[in-house]
Amino acid sequence: MPWLTETRGRIVADWNAGDLLQHTDPYLVWLDLSRFAGAGLPKKRLVPVIEQTQHELRYRTRAHAVDALVRLADPALRKADGVLRFEVAAGVVSDDVLQAPQAPTPAQVETWHAPRRAGGKPVIGFIDYGCAFAHRQWRSRSDPLATRVKALWDQGGRTQLAAGALQWQTPAGFWYGAETHRDLELAPDSGALTLNGWMRRHTHAGVIDEEACYRHSGYAPIVGKRYSHGTHSVDLATGWPSPLRHIVAGATAAHDADIVFVQLPRHVEGKPVSGLLRANVHDALRYIIDCTPNDQPCVINLGYGANAGPHDGSSLLEQAMDWRVKRALKRRRVTVHLVVAAGNARDSAMHAVANVAPRGEAVFEWHNLPDDPSDSFVEIWFPRQDADFSLGITAPGGAAPVAVRPGHAIRFDNEGVAAALVFPQQACQSPRGTMALLAVSRTRPWPGRVIAPYGAWRITVRNGSLTPARVHA
Repeated sequence: MPWLTETRGRIVADWNAGDLLQHTDPYLVWLDLSRFAGAGLPKKRLVPVIEQTQHELRYRTRAHAVDALVRLADPALRKADGVLRFEVAAGVVSDDVLQAPQAPTPAQVETWHAPRRAGGKPVIGFIDYGCAFAHRQWRSRSDPLATRVKALWDQGGRTQLAAGALQWQTPAGFWYGAETHRDLELAPDSGALTLNGWMRRHTHAGVIDEEACYRHSGYAPIVGKRYSHGTHSVDLATGWPSPLRHIVAGATAAHDADIVFVQLPRHVEGKPVSGLLRANVHDALRYIIDCTPNDQPCVINLGYGANAGPHDGSSLLEQAMDWRVKRALKRRRVTVHLVVAAGNARDSAMHAVANVAPRGEAVFEWHNLPDDPSDSFVEIWFPRQDADFSLGITAPGGAAPVAVRPGHAIRFDNEGVAAALVFPQQACQSPRGTMALLAVSRTRPWPGRVIAPYGAWRITVRNGSLTPARVHA
């Protein structure tokens, strides 16, 4: 398969034209070149995007129709919409995409979830996978048949408002997924049950039948499972009795706090996704804060790691999280403590660093795997936007190497895009440096998908300047 310099997108833009490539999200370029095949959009064709704006609502999420993404790709149209920079939720193989393209107004953000703030307890929130809401470890101490799970939002869930069933309804203002509650009847005429009502329905002789409670709940992630990461995390943080009750003053307060759980969408074939769900993580953070009563503290554990990004606090999601935390304190006197997982990937060989000498070069060798059902990505981060760098790419299987300079993109093509290297002058992921993206399609055969070669990809970084540079991959 040859490398081609022509990078006309299939839907959004001709990335060779004008200034389109120079201040955009490289993941959007890849999605466009690959016909959005790795984004799970064949049905609803909407792309979740997190945006930084020039207006009062400085960070927001929106769903853009695929053919309307040209407004984000074009710098002039993006500026007219008040968008400073953006990142798409790329590489998510899922049907659980946002279902409306409207942007929220500042007034809506302040009023959408006011009813969920009922009750005066502190909140411990989790962004994780799998919540056994009826588990004995987080039932109310005053009522053993009641849960402390105040709200559960399954971002990949479906609505269900049937008489006698557990109530699931799309959260107001978020347009996707389904939430269920302990205290509130969102649709009282439906006859559907809240979490406590559902648990009591599965109680016999004072004992809750947890297995039956989950099996018929409409919440698939815990049906038939003996354990889940989210349940483990909730128990460690809030389970009774607290293991720290004799060590840390005030530690026992955790097992009395309300619990709010948000589950991000799942990957293809049941594998969880994480680092490329920026818009979903931002929504999850806002949802948990909105469930917290005024003047109460809120602790949020983000249990999904992210390997991508600049790792210096300048990414759009990191800055959006900082802004949300400050906004909660200023607007509602809610003190938010956000705990971000360091991750379990230290032995996964996912990060490499090269010190490139003046007029020198360094080589990163990356191996993608056979039978991989998802797209794979390598980000090459450079310390300065104006540095004199170029990249050489050699694909597995003996294809001729090709060199790329900033401001250009190339594709690896054989009647379909199997890979691409996108190297903008300034990627929107960080204002401090710049990033080149190597995107490679899946290697497991799939109808309608171009299969990429697997094996050793050689990425050669060439430093044309007279100063040394530190480059990360």
